[in-house]
Formats: sequence, structure tokens, C-alpha cells
Amino acid sequence: MMEGDPPLNEHGQRRADQLSSLLKDAGIAAIYSSQYTRARQTVEPLAQAVGRDIRVIQKDDLAGLAARLSTEHAGEVVLVVAHSDTIPKLLAALGHAAPVEIGRSEFNNLWFIVPRADNPPLVSRLKL
Repeated sequence: MMEGDPPLNEHGQRRADQLSSLLKDAGIAAIYSSQYTRARQTVEPLAQAVGRDIRVIQKDDLAGLAARLSTEHAGEVVLVVAHSDTIPKLLAALGHAAPVEIGRSEFNNLWFIVPRADNPPLVSRLKL
């Protein structure tokens, strides 16, 4: 378990800049991040580039987040910055039944989730 709430290191900041470059033209309507410093710092360059506020959520409020994504953001492109122990649970809450494993030191995953009305969502994983 990680102690405290450390900031991004140099590698993390490079990944944050890479994420911003990759997604700045994706039409992101909303950005969510957990309350932790590194999660917020990961998305700050993108939030600034697209002129969006970062909506801070509690790391373990996955049911609330899934409900917000389904109701407030239906049909929108939304970025969620989360953690190796919460992303699998969020995917499950959004209807993805396949098990997902993310290593605690994997910081380069980008998940694309496309909801479908009468079927489980389409889910794809990209490694940055």
C-alpha cells in the first residue's frame, strides 16, 4: 500500500503530457479524477488544454461514478483517472463481465469503454 499522497514523479509527468497530447482533440466533455494528488496531476495538462474542470471523486465511490457516467454523460466522451484497484471494479459496475487485472506499478493503461443499450459495453485497453 502506498503511504501518503505523493505527487507525480518525472516519468508520471511525461505520461501526463503524453495523455494530453493524445486526447486533446477527442471531444472530452468531462474529466473525473480521484482525490489523490497523482491522479489529479495526471489529468491537469489535458484539463487545461481542453478547458475543462477536473471533477474530483472519492476513490471508492464507484457506484456513484458509474451512475453519473450513465445518466449525466450518456453519449459523451468522458475521461476518468483512477487506480489499479478501482478500474476493474468500475469496469464491472459499467457492465464489463470479464475479469481485469492491472499491476500496482502499471501506470500506462488507457481503457476505452463504449456503452451499448442491450449488451455489455465494448472495452478496449491501450498501453501508452
